[in-house]
Amino acid sequence: MADKKSRFDQNAYIRNYQKENHYRLSVVFSKKYDSDLIDHLKTKQSKSEYVKKLIRSDMNRDDDSEEQSE
Repeated sequence: MADKKSRFDQNAYIRNYQKENHYRLSVVFSKKYDSDLIDHLKTKQSKSEYVKKLIRSDMNRDDDSEEQSE
């Protein structure tokens, strides 16, 4: 039987790859105070893409406002 140390550990490989190549963020919503946000997010097919789109839009808006102030 093969020694466990010499076997390829696919789970460790995947964890390491994700650690080196991804940034994970967790956001907590209050069911009491943020129910409107929760309901809106539930309508989105991809929460990740939705959040990225919002951030990019905000970044572009910030860039535009900096250009106008110069």
